[in-house]
Amino acid sequence: MSQQISEKDKKIVQYVTELRRKHLEETQAIRKEWELKADLFAGKQNWGAYREQNPWMSKIFQHEFSVLIRRAANALKGLIFQGKDLFTLMSGDGDTEFRRIVEKMLRHYVADSGLEKVFTEYLLTGGIYGISTLKVTAKPRVCWKAEYVTKELQIENDKFYANLPKEYERPSVISENSDGVLEDELMAAFDKIAGPTKSYSRVVEPKKYIEFCSEVELINPFNFCWLSGIRDINKSPFTIETNFLKFFQLNEAFNAGIIDKQKKNLVLKRSNSTSVDGANFASTEDGQRILLQDQLSSTDTYLPRVETIEYFGPLLDKDGETIDECRRIIVANGIIVKNHRNPY
Repeated sequence: MSQQISEKDKKIVQYVTELRRKHLEETQAIRKEWELKADLFAGKQNWGAYREQNPWMSKIFQHEFSVLIRRAANALKGLIFQGKDLFTLMSGDGDTEFRRIVEKMLRHYVADSGLEKVFTEYLLTGGIYGISTLKVTAKPRVCWKAEYVTKELQIENDKFYANLPKEYERPSVISENSDGVLEDELMAAFDKIAGPTKSYSRVVEPKKYIEFCSEVELINPFNFCWLSGIRDINKSPFTIETNFLKFFQLNEAFNAGIIDKQKKNLVLKRSNSTSVDGANFASTEDGQRILLQDQLSSTDTYLPRVETIEYFGPLLDKDGETIDECRRIIVANGIIVKNHRNPY
């Protein structure tokens, strides 16, 4: 039975995509400046109005733009991350131990999110384009259960060792010169950590679980949209981010129910189309690049593509009346796969 897109969903998709199209067009002049700055950072300079002008002639220039930006970015990163502690929390006399626990948790989250690397890219992007946007979220992540992974590894190892020729023995921790003392200690420690060997035969269900993790992402400014004409982008009532992915990158989220798994087949069906309702891959520079890459490599059969649009902001009707003040909407290939109140 084929799934149908509701009229309500069609209107919401139209609202998001039209908003993106309109404000991308109105900020086109700014984006042209970004392209020029990116060329300067890469050491590309076109001295003529057209490529046909003086094609044989080039001018010597001192390449300073990227050097200055990299030097400034490294200096700022050093000021923040060179110290032993990135931050210090304050607490009363009775909360000292709790403060230490929270500091350890925050250090773990900072390390897990790769903040230092992302922050360096953030500084470089800001130096090149004059705009840099970080997205900090608590994102659900699908993880394998350790017990299940250990069990599967043991099964695979047993299969491998069962096929070894008789003249070869299984790997062992026994050493000829240790009189068995070290082996006993190692095996005792292993039993404490992993439990007895027979525990591998137990059934572990479910195989996976979902955990929330901190995530810090640097947004590509060319794929980012805000209210045009506003002086402070941080005060824009909405933001729209476009991403170009391969379908397998969303497959786990579909299966886990993080995004609407009822729409999985609809999104996949539209994955090999160059144009879908509300999603035109050729409308952006990245989209054209991906289309060209797929045409040359013919990878669509195994790696179908998906264009996702993530919208944060109010939902309005045609008369400008507010339906909801704060929504988070994710559109994949013109299909709504997430529509809920913005939790951030």
